[in-house]
Amino acid sequence: MAPAFFGFYAYFGALMALDEDADILTVNTTDNSRKLQSVAGASAGAMAAILLSAGIKPRVAAEFATTLGVSNFADPPGILGVLKGNKFESIMKQHLEESQLNASALTS
Repeated sequence: MAPAFFGFYAYFGALMALDEDADILTVNTTDNSRKLQSVAGASAGAMAAILLSAGIKPRVAAEFATTLGVSNFADPPGILGVLKGNKFESIMKQHLEESQLNASALTS
């Protein structure tokens, strides 16, 4: 997934279609040719890749992403960039921890 300022809207839309219509994001499938093997990204693509690789469904990830605005993670000045990324990293860690806790509660 390529970098794109707030491109996660497009990424999650595409991932939702792949998940809900094409069913290639399903982990438990016998047809490995249709199974997603790996994911990587930069910038907004990294956000999508992190959430997807953590097992968070694209629709749930999209709902989380749409709650974010620049003011949530703006922490200028970054080196050779606009933002440092510390606030973004903190937001992602917190969301992943909460998602894991919720998943654990559902399986207990």
